Amino acid sequence: MDVRDDQLPVSVKWMIGVGAAALMVPACGGSAPTSQVAITSPTPDAMSLAYVALIRAYWADLHVADVATDGSDVDAKACLGEAAPTSSSEVTVVQPEVCRVYSVTTMAANEKFMTQLDTLKAPARFAANDQVFRMHIPKAISDLTRLVAACDGPNRQAVIDAMWAYADEMIPDVTNALDDVDPSVTHLDPHNG
Repeated sequence: MDVRDDQLPVSVKWMIGVGAAALMVPACGGSAPTSQVAITSPTPDAMSLAYVALIRAYWADLHVADVATDGSDVDAKACLGEAAPTSSSEVTVVQPEVCRVYSVTTMAANEKFMTQLDTLKAPARFAANDQVFRMHIPKAISDLTRLVAACDGPNRQAVIDAMWAYADEMIPDVTNALDDVDPSVTHLDPHNG
């Protein structure tokens, strides 16, 4: 339906004119009236610092679970049956009771990390690492659940196998992502480092 200008009521002509003027002011370099609301969000640097702090806290929790009072590597000896860092696995060296404590503590550290990770938005530069954590750590938690069950059973080889499944889930993808986010600590495979 075509409507001629002389058929429009004066009030409609006036609203069209005001609307056109409002649209033209910004186009001519002026500014339209706006209401400004202060929005606070973390700066990219603050986001990065918080993300790195989370990674450091996670690594510290994992490290606490893995270092015995004598400074030895709990998972290598108790769970993998390695008498020394360069030795192969021996079922006679496996200590299921000690490995179980390690497994439960490590699982708690991983679950805590995943809960905290869900509260942070990864900065763009850590997005790929964040995806690695979100993909591999839930699988690692499942491996740790199997490790706890193996520690409760009679088969020490099952403890070794379950520990290797956990290690394979974490190394190298998760450890490389940890290195990328926090290069101040090298999170190496103990057998290659």
